[in-house]
Amino acid sequence: MSDALLRALIARIRTFLEEEDASGILDPAATKEVNELTQISTTESGISADTAVAASCIYLCRIRALSSGQVEDDQLSVLMIPKWMLMVAPGQLSDELREIFVKTVSGTSMLEQLEWQAFEFLDGVDGIGYHDSVNMGVSLMRVVLFGVSPGHPDHNRLLSSLGAALRMRSEWTNRLADLDEAIILAKQVMELTASDDPDHTIRLNNLLRALHERFIWEGNPGHSTGLREGITLRLIRKWC
Repeated sequence: MSDALLRALIARIRTFLEEEDASGILDPAATKEVNELTQISTTESGISADTAVAASCIYLCRIRALSSGQVEDDQLSVLMIPKWMLMVAPGQLSDELREIFVKTVSGTSMLEQLEWQAFEFLDGVDGIGYHDSVNMGVSLMRVVLFGVSPGHPDHNRLLSSLGAALRMRSEWTNRLADLDEAIILAKQVMELTASDDPDHTIRLNNLLRALHERFIWEGNPGHSTGLREGITLRLIRKWC
């Protein structure tokens, strides 16, 4: 049943994106299908990536189709996106749903709006526990990255933002996996950033800060200074 519901949602989204026919996504039955699918697909480990993105795209498409005065309920529903995506990793998303998400946000300001919302969550949102708020911020930043690919003008900036978000979360969760991922992302960003890029220094500083925190985490304060200085010099030679 879940496969049939997912295919039905995908068909509604494609009809809107490819034929500019909004009747399917505005049909009340679409909301019912989203609710049924998310309930059926949700397990103890979270919700499937394809289900989360399909449900999100229904509401994002509705926002595209409706005028600004008609979309309040849909905007509220979009706030569910990070909650749906908490357990979703980018690699779990099928090529079909990635393509649909990219088409949904393409040519709109939705990525910027979602990125802004992600930072709102990272700063803490009233009515949501700080733990959940930051988790939503990180997850929503991952969602934003679904919408861009390497070579996209915003890819490096968003990749850097995700790394910064993970490093922020590691500071209060003591989750080493977050910090390690932040370091990996920061290195990727530096590899893709030209030495004359205006953001070069900021991104290099983000990497050095994450490496510094990693050494402190290892519990070797007596050695961290020397290691930090050595790595700093090597990074400067490589990227400056």
